[in-house]
Amino acid sequence: MNLSPSDSKRLFMWTEPQLPTGWHAVWSSDSNPGTRVVTRP
Repeated sequence: MNLSPSDSKRLFMWTEPQLPTGWHAVWSSDSNPGTRVVTRP
C-alpha cells in the first residue's frame, strides 16, 4: 500500500485498538479485536 504520510496517519488514527499516549505498540484482544482493513489491487 502506498499512501502519503498524512493519509497514513488518518488511516492509523481511524483503526482500533487505539494506541495510548506514550506507547509504541498495543495488541488486539477477544474483547477488542481491532479493525480489519481490506485493500484491493
